[in-house]
Amino acid sequence: MSPDFADVSFAGWTATIMEFSGKKPNQKFIVVFDDAVIAAMPPGYLQRCEEQRLLYTMACLEADQIEVA
Repeated sequence: MSPDFADVSFAGWTATIMEFSGKKPNQKFIVVFDDAVIAAMPPGYLQRCEEQRLLYTMACLEADQIEVA
């Protein structure tokens, strides 16, 4: 799920981990979404991100929100 919008699922979205911080079990990961994911993002999600001045190309996720592909 999106950490900013509880009604937006990131299921199936692919990304690259760019950095991480903290120690287990509280690590946070900064991910950058793949170009194909960005191109297919729902317009409503993009609009909400723009309205709140959030970067839609990346997210900060916890370890339990990430699945290795």
